Amino acid sequence: MRTHVLLAIAVAIACSYAGMAEAKKSSPDQTLWSQYSPDGPPGTGYDLDVCGQVGNTSGCYGGGTMLGFDHACAIIEGSARTKGSVMTRDVYVLDERSNENDPGILYVYERKDTFGTNSDTIELNLKKQVTLDLHSGSKGKCFMAASDATIFAGTSASTQLNEIDKKALTATSFNVGLMTSITADDRGNIAIDDANGFGIIPYWNSSAGQGGGGKGYLSNTRNAWVP
Repeated sequence: MRTHVLLAIAVAIACSYAGMAEAKKSSPDQTLWSQYSPDGPPGTGYDLDVCGQVGNTSGCYGGGTMLGFDHACAIIEGSARTKGSVMTRDVYVLDERSNENDPGILYVYERKDTFGTNSDTIELNLKKQVTLDLHSGSKGKCFMAASDATIFAGTSASTQLNEIDKKALTATSFNVGLMTSITADDRGNIAIDDANGFGIIPYWNSSAGQGGGGKGYLSNTRNAWVP
């Protein structure tokens, strides 16, 4: 059964990853960082502040506010896209909801930075809400990881693994065991761990996914895997 699930996931993301193998260019916000902080009751809102250095200046240049969530539990950023002095980057917020009868939602925000010689003007706007096949309620621990083409999201209180196509902003779900983690490495390989075992989805060849019993996790050069 697990082999069939891995194969289904592989087929689903094979097309969405086509054409994503271009060499990555350095983003103009390399000397900046994005810091997120809670705004309001737990899980209902978050503030984004962009700080660092631009040209001969340093400090915080602005940001935005993301409000109106039910029980948001995970945030991940997308890769930068640059045209001239303007950089855009998507920000994904997973809301598992408070009531397990309500489906989870992935909120997609677009962050837009307009750079000057010594300045950065930031806009943050909601782009889309993607309804997920995820019924967890606030009792679940959230998991979310991404490659360049896709996002995988789930919780410890649901058996539904959701795969979101970053380009189409559509979601496909797969029935797995109760999840214990979703991890990724720097290259975009994804590891799904659940009650039945684990599965690895390689970024370069989705159809080459492997799985087995026991546990398997991925780490990266920035964040440690903590057993």
